[in-house]
Amino acid sequence: SARVSSGPWLSLSYKLNNAAQLSTVMTTAVMSFFLNWSNFMTNKATSPLTLSVAGNLKQVITIYLSVIIFNNPISPMNALGITVAILGTAIYTYYTLLEDRARKAAAAAKSVQMENLQSQR
Repeated sequence: SARVSSGPWLSLSYKLNNAAQLSTVMTTAVMSFFLNWSNFMTNKATSPLTLSVAGNLKQVITIYLSVIIFNNPISPMNALGITVAILGTAIYTYYTLLEDRARKAAAAAKSVQMENLQSQR
């Protein structure tokens, strides 16, 4: 048994001796670990900006699902914000793909140049 005796949780007491509570805490810890790990790996593979854009898209999807599933009303300003976020994500993705294709084309052209130089020797 643990007792928190300070702060806003004065006299809050809880017990973690129940197997269900312990398994809930452990499951949450494992899920949090993998969430942080996946964020780290995504950041390593892409960029912080891409991770930020993906996070914003995730929030838009969460809002959209809350409207569909729970019938949460949204104001016209909220709808406009969601539309802007989706369009921004689409534009960012489009330009990222264009940049990636240009980088690959430049690398292929450089490779062809190197092969031509080596064959001339």
